[in-house]
Amino acid sequence: MLATFALAYVYDTPSYITLNNCYSSAHSKSELNKNLRTFAVQLVPTNNSLCKQFTAQIGANLTASSATFPIVSMIAKDFKYGLTNELVFQIPAGIDLSTYQDENFFSVKIFTFQFVTETQLLIYEEIKSDLQNCFDELRIEILPASLKLFLSPTKQCVIQIISKATSPNIYIAQATLKLQAMEFDIAPALITEPYQAHTDITINIPITNKIYLSLMDDAYFDSKIVLSRTRF
Repeated sequence: MLATFALAYVYDTPSYITLNNCYSSAHSKSELNKNLRTFAVQLVPTNNSLCKQFTAQIGANLTASSATFPIVSMIAKDFKYGLTNELVFQIPAGIDLSTYQDENFFSVKIFTFQFVTETQLLIYEEIKSDLQNCFDELRIEILPASLKLFLSPTKQCVIQIISKATSPNIYIAQATLKLQAMEFDIAPALITEPYQAHTDITINIPITNKIYLSLMDDAYFDSKIVLSRTRF
């Protein structure tokens, strides 16, 4: 006799205990930085003693009020209610922020294996990068036949320092090194391409012997990089 058996699989579905009123919806907020591709959630606790059960490792989901923006998630390993008041969500590379429009509000869900709480974030802000901080370092080495320019990019201007090939309507059209009273043109791609790749920039600028001797006579150099954007 051939016996047949039916196998039944039983899965445990997590059953969370919901803790309400852990954070103030009226004062907590979300901040988007498109250049750094982060959402920072600033949480204002209500000091609800029950919420002190959120300790150690927690998971968190950030959800927009519309379906145009996907849910982003994170894990915080050293979370402590009342002391950990900022969660930073890294936005995945596949999400296009260039056409992102302001949402009405977001909500953040914080959970452990046992507890969960959800807070609406009624305050939304977009953080604008300080364009004076596009580079960590600007260094110039003066050689007899050239200037060697060293730039160390930050990630704060990746939307602004962009090429025409990537962004035909708004792009860096001109780059200039201003050194003392002199100006030296730089091909924009020498800056935009490594900037987008987050790599250090080294540029050689040819100079005449007259310019070399003039610069060597100066004990102090006033230098800066000027990047001009074109908008169509």
